[in-house]
Amino acid sequence: MLLLNTKAQSGISSSSVASRAREFGSNHLPAPPPKSWLSFFIDSFDDVTVQILMVSAVVSLLVGMYDDPVNGYVEGVAILLAVLIVAVVTACNDYEKEKQFRKLNEVNDDILVKTLRDSTIALTSTNDLVVGDILTLEAGDRIPADSVVLSSDSLEVNESSLTGEPDDIPKSRTSDPFLLSGCNVTAGSCTAVIIAVGSHSQWGKIKAKLETESVQTPLQEKVRRI
Repeated sequence: MLLLNTKAQSGISSSSVASRAREFGSNHLPAPPPKSWLSFFIDSFDDVTVQILMVSAVVSLLVGMYDDPVNGYVEGVAILLAVLIVAVVTACNDYEKEKQFRKLNEVNDDILVKTLRDSTIALTSTNDLVVGDILTLEAGDRIPADSVVLSSDSLEVNESSLTGEPDDIPKSRTSDPFLLSGCNVTAGSCTAVIIAVGSHSQWGKIKAKLETESVQTPLQEKVRRI
């Protein structure tokens, strides 16, 4: 508590929030760069049916021009136009879905939690939390940042989102006091002090690894081709 320059009875000073955010980071996890519409347009051609149609269009165009140099191009061009329309519509739909998904994620991550600052308990956005903040957590709350229990009352936490362990784990100041971000309080209540936020927290480190695109296994490649 002394190293974090905070007190269990009064919390941190509101005037120190900005300096703490600069020194220890903010609790906002940076989102991966959004894909452009052009990327979705190019990805829409990565489909076996579309590729077959394109090959058919080229063959039809060549054969038609050979048989009828004047009007033989019509069928091939029509197929190409149909493929182009499908690619544009697919890209637009995927692009809009991506934007909506990002908005939903922003709303889902922005939760109000009880914090103690300047000896006053108030609701604070999880994005504005900093190291040293004193939290009040109850059953049903999601732990917004890595914290250490200061006091608790029959506290139990489910850490399945991080460890895969389905059983609730008892927590207290004297026995397993560490609360990991991204986990849920399933019973009891507690006050805790934040020790790591954002990309420095356990959930932030895991989320950063999950942002990397996974490589498909040979079985997944075969299923996709089928």
